[in-house]
Amino acid sequence: MKYISSVLKPELVAAGKLALLGCTVALFSACGGGGGSSTPVVTAPVVPAPVAVIDPLAPVEPVDFALAQASLSVANEGMGGDGGGDGGAGGAAGDGAPLRRAVIVLTDVAGKTLTGQTDDAGNYLIRYKTAEIKPPFVMKVIDAGGNVLAAPSEATIPAGKVVRININPLTDKITSDILPASVAGTDKQFNGASLNLAALPKAKADMVASIRAALSTAGITNTTAFDPITSKYAYDGTGVDAVIESISLTRNPGSGETQLQAKLAGLVTAADGTVSPTLISASTPLVTGQVAIASSPALTFGKLKAWIDGLNTCLANAGTLPQTAECESPVQGKYIAASYKHNSKDFDEDFVTLLSETGRSGVRGSVIRNPSILFTSRYPGSTTDDAAVVEVTISQPRTGPLGGNISTHIEYVKTLIFKRDDVTAGLKAGNWILQGNQRNFNWSVQPNYFTLLQQNPARQANVPGGVPSQTLSGLRLNFSSQVFNPLTRTYNAPSVYAVRLKGPGLPASGIVYARTSSNTSSNLTILNKSGVIPSEGTTSARPQADFRMSAVIHPSGAAFDTTSWVGRPDGANLPQYADSPVTTNFAALQAFSQYSAEIYVNGSTTPIVETARTTAPVEAPTSYVKRPLHDLSPSISQIAAPQAAVSSFIARWIRNPLAARIDSSYYMFQFPDFTQFTGGANLPDASAVGAQTSTSATMPVTQGTAPAYTTGPSAREIGLVGTAARARFSQSIIWNN
Repeated sequence: MKYISSVLKPELVAAGKLALLGCTVALFSACGGGGGSSTPVVTAPVVPAPVAVIDPLAPVEPVDFALAQASLSVANEGMGGDGGGDGGAGGAAGDGAPLRRAVIVLTDVAGKTLTGQTDDAGNYLIRYKTAEIKPPFVMKVIDAGGNVLAAPSEATIPAGKVVRININPLTDKITSDILPASVAGTDKQFNGASLNLAALPKAKADMVASIRAALSTAGITNTTAFDPITSKYAYDGTGVDAVIESISLTRNPGSGETQLQAKLAGLVTAADGTVSPTLISASTPLVTGQVAIASSPALTFGKLKAWIDGLNTCLANAGTLPQTAECESPVQGKYIAASYKHNSKDFDEDFVTLLSETGRSGVRGSVIRNPSILFTSRYPGSTTDDAAVVEVTISQPRTGPLGGNISTHIEYVKTLIFKRDDVTAGLKAGNWILQGNQRNFNWSVQPNYFTLLQQNPARQANVPGGVPSQTLSGLRLNFSSQVFNPLTRTYNAPSVYAVRLKGPGLPASGIVYARTSSNTSSNLTILNKSGVIPSEGTTSARPQADFRMSAVIHPSGAAFDTTSWVGRPDGANLPQYADSPVTTNFAALQAFSQYSAEIYVNGSTTPIVETARTTAPVEAPTSYVKRPLHDLSPSISQIAAPQAAVSSFIARWIRNPLAARIDSSYYMFQFPDFTQFTGGANLPDASAVGAQTSTSATMPVTQGTAPAYTTGPSAREIGLVGTAARARFSQSIIWNN
């Protein structure tokens, strides 16, 4: 009855044919009998009640705790927090794609924390006791590369309920907008008490306003009820996720605040390498032509997913890339260009950890996941945006003999560079193919941070000769003196005798690197910062490859006395001596800044010029000083005076779940004549899937024995080295005698 009434045609009513229709719909009631004398009974049509239109992007109400895992589609590996909890927070984390097996941390108003991880769909559920965890709280997701995304919540959750909280670049921007400037960004140490809830409605409204037109382009015309934090949407490259895929998240170099940039806007790069980012805000919204919808010629999520899914199928089924007809395609040019080159290496060598079985086949069961397109750019000489820089996580059950025969599960981040190709048919990524950076030399530039904590109270003072606790920001140039030869599959010395590096934050004349010895296999370190190219054979006596831009006292962020990197008159070159003052303007050190390397090879005074871009901003130390750290206090007993001679050091620490992933530990001891000896050890879980658990590492002294403390300015230091959000960091404790 309802169905027929709902399709009642107006022309039938107008033609007086309602009686016949009424008889039809009343077939099993009184419509006149066989005697023909009864009066036909006309049954009035039933007009259905208006059907409520369900807004698919309306905020999701809290769900019952008992049903939350199924309602949120969370696999068992995504269940975290307190197993005895009676409430919780759950949802999905993504950055243009689901963030799989990433660490989740909940921090409440009092700083209480609970941890877990996302499942293979990016979903998670953190359970907690509602009587103990109090709002407001902040959720953070930290991926294998140390990238941090945050989301706030003001919800008071009663026992037996779970609130939905999405975590992605949109929610991170909202979180950043409601934090005081003193926090210095969502990747820093803070708790729910720092959230300015009064500003939350405006932050949400501004976020929606900044992408409303873009959402319409992606097929979403009704944004009335859309809440980036509590609405439900998938990370599948469509709808809301098509907009997320069109955005890069970076941080302001000075303040640490979240910046959203348009990936498809292209990079506006000045002659000095500085970048003018196209920022997205309520006043400068994402324009519709910069949305990565399926018809876009850009490298979209769908194209990238097809590429990754194809390789993952090869790795899962065949255990090797060049085997089946489909998996032979990398060498045939469907996945990877025949001209692939990245820092002088061909595809097999560049992916040697993955392709590490005998014969350079892939490790079966390995998975490429968490793809994030960072930015689009141009290959040298191109007049169009034909390069797309992508960050992925590679997860392997083990490695083969070419990768060291590691028997445990490992996970690591890798940067891929795709080239646009609108001519070749049949490419797995549509009109894009993996090409590499095409550089002939093996080098890179990345942000570099140091945090050094002085343990000797007598040396803590900010005076000449003092070594106060400090945080430094700078750039690290990794330049290998060897290049890969794909014909012989060996690394050969390219006979490079000097490199002059220019770019944002560096002296206009450039800084010059040279070999540290006549050994052609050694890497290059800083020789001078005057830009003067030396004669062949000149070597650098300094061990540092980093340019230390600025430093502050830790944790106050106050300035302290610095001098030139050349060091003190007595020749010491201690970490506190930065290359530029604390008043350095970091505004030019945006993410994706471009640097040029003038490479001088033996027998030539004409350099070979190559360029590279940073994948993160260089953050001012006044902001970076607020970053969460691991606790190295258990190692103090190894360095505090008095100290006998030892043949090994043991680094011990207490983990902070919000601090950066650790790759290795190191020690340093310095003699009274300022000569230094260092060593270290890689962590066994440096590439662990999800959260790391190691809390110590033994480091033999490579010189045999570290001497006892003597009179004079000797020192011992123990530290940790790792990566965080495409930057290198080290934190250490030191005792200067």
